[in-house]
Amino acid sequence: MSLDFIAKRYGVLPSVALATGYDTDIICANIAVGYESYLANKHKDGADPSKATPTQEEMLAMIERVKVDKNSIKTKSDILNSQS
Repeated sequence: MSLDFIAKRYGVLPSVALATGYDTDIICANIAVGYESYLANKHKDGADPSKATPTQEEMLAMIERVKVDKNSIKTKSDILNSQS
């Protein structure tokens, strides 16, 4: 991160940024640029790049969990019949 970058980002001359700037300005500008890059990638790809893609084994395990849960779901008629 350069002084020139910080000055451009804040719209001031580099000498003003040097005279009045703080470490916090550099940290905030660095975080802001990283976040802008993250958002641009997220919108470009349509997916969150920070989330890992599950492996095939993890996906199959998820499908099996849904199948098991689906078999244990009671319908409205099952609930009504068990109450009477």
